[in-house]
Amino acid sequence: MGRFTYNARSHVPLILACALIQPSGTLYHSKRPRIMFFHLSLSHEICLHPKYFGPNLMETVKTKLFNEVEGTCSGKHGFIIAVTTIDNIGHGIIQPAVALSIVELLLCDFTRK
Repeated sequence: MGRFTYNARSHVPLILACALIQPSGTLYHSKRPRIMFFHLSLSHEICLHPKYFGPNLMETVKTKLFNEVEGTCSGKHGFIIAVTTIDNIGHGIIQPAVALSIVELLLCDFTRK
């Protein structure tokens, strides 16, 4: 059995484990603290060197995003566990002095506070 709660930011229902069913069929209420997971929409910028511009550019952008974001801790959002979807990959803006391209990404992910 679970209880539904809603994240005020994204209005995604989350299930909290507040009771477990024992093999006998009776309910056992857990005394452990509940862990809340949030499904958030975030934006992230990555820098790309010109050597990555080529036919595999989108795969490189996705791989670099996963490596930079998953498993990190944000003071505002908590631990970012997994990126679920990439909503938008923006156009890269080339920085004139260093020739790096900055790409802005919109993504959805699961976080834990």
